[in-house]
Amino acid sequence: MNWKIVLPVLALSHAAVGAGGFFFARSLLVKDPAWVEQNRAVDAKLNAIDAASGAPATGGVPPAGFVQGKRTFQIQSHGMSRVSFTSDAPLEQIVGTTTSVSGDLTLDAAAVEKSTATGVRVAVGTLKTGIDKRDEHLQGEGWFHTEKYPDAEFALESVGAVAGGLWPGRTVETPITGSLTIKGQAKAVKAVATVSWVPHSPDLAKFGIKGDILRVKTRFDVTLADFGMSAEVIGQKVAEVVSVDLNLTLVAAE
Repeated sequence: MNWKIVLPVLALSHAAVGAGGFFFARSLLVKDPAWVEQNRAVDAKLNAIDAASGAPATGGVPPAGFVQGKRTFQIQSHGMSRVSFTSDAPLEQIVGTTTSVSGDLTLDAAAVEKSTATGVRVAVGTLKTGIDKRDEHLQGEGWFHTEKYPDAEFALESVGAVAGGLWPGRTVETPITGSLTIKGQAKAVKAVATVSWVPHSPDLAKFGIKGDILRVKTRFDVTLADFGMSAEVIGQKVAEVVSVDLNLTLVAAE
């Protein structure tokens, strides 16, 4: 080992931590290149879908001939949707991601507050953080215990009213509430969701999409202790509260 190189790096790391520069210290953790590349690919795909979707308006009126009614949309996996969590603790920042998410949303376009969702699940055993050993720990009994509880489930309970409703080409923000179940324990969740209804187009067809889509994005916080996560490491290497991001693409059912 070349200590002439290592010692200055360690000294710089120590100085950065002493000055509150935890980003540098945490950046010494080497992530799996395949995981990094996979997330870049998902980023590129989601950004491309948004670009192909154009810029839906927050106002306006429904297209001529459009009838506001109920319609079911299905969450698309295969890199078109992603669920991620971020833990920002003093000694380490952890980001976990998966594209293994499923479920249906029945949208009531005229009365958005009457919309419902069913079967919204995330296969937590597929969450990856870029470090294999850490991923193994996440699947253990002290954490997600995926052998017994393979999925996290979200039950939508309420959606805020949207003046005028929703139609192709419109984007709205609305408060939502629901119940998140992890390891058999359910806790209430509140968030604000951004929902865009994007009409089908040749650009979307390039992704194998055959109908209109909904783009749904939201973020909420989760307290790990609420779900019986390992308290002995929470606080230094794992934050007590982690943020969860949903970036979903739903396609209209045929």
